[in-house]
Amino acid sequence: MPLLSQGSWVAYQARALSSQQPKYLNSSGISEIGSIFVGGIHTSCTLAIAVEDILSALRVGRLYNAFSTLGTTLSPAKLSMCLKVFGRTTFVLWLDPDKAGLAGRRKMRRVLEMQGLDVRYIHSERDPKDYTDAEVAQFVSAAMEMPNKC
Repeated sequence: MPLLSQGSWVAYQARALSSQQPKYLNSSGISEIGSIFVGGIHTSCTLAIAVEDILSALRVGRLYNAFSTLGTTLSPAKLSMCLKVFGRTTFVLWLDPDKAGLAGRRKMRRVLEMQGLDVRYIHSERDPKDYTDAEVAQFVSAAMEMPNKC
């Protein structure tokens, strides 16, 4: 999927169609340019949900502020872009349930907490894009009710 900024191509993200590794392939330098994919903006929403991939951002973005980090890292440039787009809100981390997603969630949480931000997380058995609207809403509701510990 291509990523555009002000009508110009800036990056891409591709996904393997089978169990190939890596699961996602991003264009080089994507962390340095601060690219994120915003899958949904809802002005009445007081949280932002971080996911790994574009399809998950679109899925969750149907209901909430959602963005894809285009992987499992939150570089300083990406963090700056997130704060520019969403402000100092509660961030909910919903990365894929594989080893890379779990490690990425721990690292992202530390980065966000060092900024003094409220951080929650969602642990699920499938990728966010694989859930219905009702299931997404249940996961987010549970994350907002749980104590702020990963």
